[in-house]
Amino acid sequence: MKPDFWLIFTEYRKLEPPRKCWIESRCSIGRRDDVFVTKVNPPIELEEEKYRTVSLDRVYIANRHKGFNIADMKKWWVIKNWPIYVHVAKIRENCELGLHEVAEDSFDIMVWGEVYPDIDSAWKELHSVYKKED
Repeated sequence: MKPDFWLIFTEYRKLEPPRKCWIESRCSIGRRDDVFVTKVNPPIELEEEKYRTVSLDRVYIANRHKGFNIADMKKWWVIKNWPIYVHVAKIRENCELGLHEVAEDSFDIMVWGEVYPDIDSAWKELHSVYKKED
């Protein structure tokens, strides 16, 4: 199945390559209603604590900036300004997925990411960032 979007991490080089993402459901956390439970492949490998790595194949994704709405992802042609900058949050183990309203203590923001409509634009951005660093 074609992914809904591609997720990259330009601030965390070790999180390459781009990830395929599929929106599974939409939910609200507090006053925010732009949060999505998202399936990610390959999983995101993050160091959670010293010497402890977590593998996340399902995360919450929400907009980082006003005016850029990931809620329009299903209508990607509406989005005029790519990328969309997002928070990527770990869903805590004791959380029940599929709820429309999620408690504010049910997640931990782990990293910032960028969303692109296709693999080519995601790789292009990564290569431009890495070229500047090298």
